[in-house]
Amino acid sequence: MKRLEFKCRRCGHCCRNLVKTTPTGRTLGLFLLPNETHLFPKDDVYPMYGCGLKGRARPRPAQIYVYQYGRNVCCHITEENLCKLHPKKPLICRTFPLMYYPELKEAVLSRDCLFMHDNIEENERVEKLIAPNEMAAVPELEHYLDRGSRHPPYWTWDLEQKKWVPLRMKDMVELIQDWPAALRLLT
Repeated sequence: MKRLEFKCRRCGHCCRNLVKTTPTGRTLGLFLLPNETHLFPKDDVYPMYGCGLKGRARPRPAQIYVYQYGRNVCCHITEENLCKLHPKKPLICRTFPLMYYPELKEAVLSRDCLFMHDNIEENERVEKLIAPNEMAAVPELEHYLDRGSRHPPYWTWDLEQKKWVPLRMKDMVELIQDWPAALRLLT
């Protein structure tokens, strides 16, 4: 196990590769809280996660608790890889390269971050991560997601299919376990 001090390279990779297809086949964009959607062009914001059940003929979530930015490149990154929103950037950007999954109650490191990719081997675990700013934002994200994810069933909005897709706990567990090149669990 290793100790790692995170140093953002300001390479812009995290801001230019926002739309991903998960191992479970869903296409998702940049995670946004409801109070962050106004920071992005309205036509580029879509629902991401919902919960509860509404409608029988066309089942869909009763409540949307997370949205997503549907473009692959953030509209706020400059050619110099600086964020025009930096002081008020979305919570998910403040936590990156850490991600929190409420279904698993785990914080995860993203190997989509080039610093993490270059410093963590495929099956290596990080004993201690030094990333004070990013780690300070995780409890806020954890609190929000735990509160929003208490009302099954769960749904995701697939950007490619342009429809709500049921999300099962099994899908979340498989997502974390079957995406070793992208994610590494923290201990």
